[in-house]
Amino acid sequence: LKMFPTGLKNVADFGSGGGMPGVIYALQFPETTFHLYEKSHLKQDFLNLCKKITPNIQIHGDIPLVLNNIDLIMARGFKPIDVILDMSRGYYRAKGKYFLFKGRREKIDEEIALAHKKFKDLEARVEILKSPALDVERHAVII
Repeated sequence: LKMFPTGLKNVADFGSGGGMPGVIYALQFPETTFHLYEKSHLKQDFLNLCKKITPNIQIHGDIPLVLNNIDLIMARGFKPIDVILDMSRGYYRAKGKYFLFKGRREKIDEEIALAHKKFKDLEARVEILKSPALDVERHAVII
């Protein structure tokens, strides 16, 4: 939570699944609208139940080619970094911001190197995330 940007109006969560992290952040930041993109109708049904608890979420299916009025894109375990940037190329070119939850640093470094081949101006910062309960390697990639 300390790393998450504040004062945002609209955040897109790619591959929302069961609502992590979109629903959790929506609870924490009720003034921000979270656009949760999830293809699975079963998972969408669950996210619609979550909407009863935190009405500042909007549930969508496919990720559109053009993302209007989005202040930040986030994703957890969705796709490799270069694919996320490809899927949101127009947003990236407009100097969009990303907050991506990833696992092992070695894998992240590989993904960033691959993304640099397609996006020469890519500037990514990797922050360690510590779990109070689990002994796992997790990181936030901030673009």
